[in-house]
Amino acid sequence: MPPKSKRTSDVFDDEDNASSPEAHHLRRRSQRVSQDTTASKKSKVARSGQKREKQNKTISNAELVRLEKQANELKKLIAQQKQAAATQLDDEDGDEEEDNKFDDDDDDDNSKDMEVEVESEDEPGFTMAGADDDTIRFAAVSTITPMRTITTSAPPHIDLTRIRRKNGKIVPITPRNAYMSVPSSGNGSEHEEPNHSQEETTAANIITPTISRQAGPIQLFQTNNASQQSSATVTDATDTTVTTINNANSGSADSTGQRSTLSFSSDYKPGGKPKAEDYDSEGKAILVRACAYYEAKVLGVKGFPDSSTQIGWARKAFRDACRVAEKDYECDKRIERLLKGRGSRIRGDMLRFVEEAVMSTFGFTKDTSKKAKRQNLELYDALSDDMRFAFKDTTNCTGFAENPVFQLILRLACFGQGHDSPGIVFARFFDPVSLETLALFMTQIHHIMRQWSTGIYIRHGKTNPFSETGYTAIHKKHLHELQLWQELNEYVVTQIRKRMYTRARAKSGIDPPKIKSLITGELQDKIAQELAGRTGDTESEREDDENEEEEEGGQVLQQGQAGDGPGE
Repeated sequence: MPPKSKRTSDVFDDEDNASSPEAHHLRRRSQRVSQDTTASKKSKVARSGQKREKQNKTISNAELVRLEKQANELKKLIAQQKQAAATQLDDEDGDEEEDNKFDDDDDDDNSKDMEVEVESEDEPGFTMAGADDDTIRFAAVSTITPMRTITTSAPPHIDLTRIRRKNGKIVPITPRNAYMSVPSSGNGSEHEEPNHSQEETTAANIITPTISRQAGPIQLFQTNNASQQSSATVTDATDTTVTTINNANSGSADSTGQRSTLSFSSDYKPGGKPKAEDYDSEGKAILVRACAYYEAKVLGVKGFPDSSTQIGWARKAFRDACRVAEKDYECDKRIERLLKGRGSRIRGDMLRFVEEAVMSTFGFTKDTSKKAKRQNLELYDALSDDMRFAFKDTTNCTGFAENPVFQLILRLACFGQGHDSPGIVFARFFDPVSLETLALFMTQIHHIMRQWSTGIYIRHGKTNPFSETGYTAIHKKHLHELQLWQELNEYVVTQIRKRMYTRARAKSGIDPPKIKSLITGELQDKIAQELAGRTGDTESEREDDENEEEEEGGQVLQQGQAGDGPGE
């Protein structure tokens, strides 16, 4: 077994036996430590005792104060009771004359006491005898009078609907699509082609509309471009253009001839990309119309316009919206930036329509099976060869640009919003369908079909987006092919493009159906020949009318004679 450890005392004993100075020093040190520990414990006990004594003294003092208060209250109560008893004895030992006098004047005194005491008491059914008397004396019922009824005039009628805040006037709210259903100005059959000479920003004169309030219709005038830029109230801050808010002018020119700008909404916060939600209800409705105009130009006139054309289109779109709203606002740089961004947006939105049309027309699937992969790969190779997807018959390559996929894309993209569809509101951009529109459709079909280039559907991400820089060359190639097709027979190709628009509009169901005539062609020819031999006012026709009247009169007489005999 291991040896037991020695205790401290044993160690000290051993050290004492050794009689070394070091052992003596250790023993003295341990004694001092034990003494200090004992002294500290005693001091703690003493301090805790003193605290308890102080607390007990504090409690005893508070208890004494409370007892003294109770004793004083008892003394006061006893004194009041004694005084009340003495007063009662004096009243009983009084003379009879005073008692009789008190009885005579009892009613008057009670009424006076009631008048004085009712004001100070919560319950008016009794009165106190006096300031020093605690007895209660009930007043006679006859002395209690009801309170007088207070009548006030009726308050004036206030019509709350006529109340308006001084600094918060109610502004009428313009619906978001208030100006969308108004057709664009110009001939419906007129097709607008891009004209760069009128849309260059470096041109000396730019045609801008102004509204004459007295004359009524819009009059156009020419203003210098430099003066327009100098009068524009635009400030650039953190790469964003902030338009000056001007609610007083309400879309008309001020005394200096400068046109006002659109007003921002109450919760507008500067910064970020400009959007229609930044403006009030009227400005938002105007910008919605202007954005629709710009997008219709991209779809129907030119799919990838250059920078100068974009600026010209943005100004034209804003002028068209102001014309419909009967306003004359300034198109500043911020609005131009907002409208120019609609081109890429509408091209991106069209991709979902093109993908739907490609899948339903050609038979591409998103299935990942081996059979589907082989089928998708065969379709992609066959349709991509020599632009076969553009032909009506993809096998024999007949009917160029007449594949049903173009008709379906046109219906989905341009006639899918009812009466607000771009093909209806801006019909002059689509009737007939332009070569630019067909080239844009072909370019997007090419982009969508590339998603099945491996046989499995792989959606294009940020690595291969449908952008202007990536597909402008392909768009120009398709446009060149369409222009060659137009040159082969311009009349027939134009009729084909017109029929595309007519069929897409008819399929949309927007226009009311035509009533089919019940009279056939042969019967119409017969009626026409009959009318051709008559003038409507000849002698023979008058004689025929007289003969008809005589025959009708004779028939009436015969009926009258037949009814007289038997009836009598």
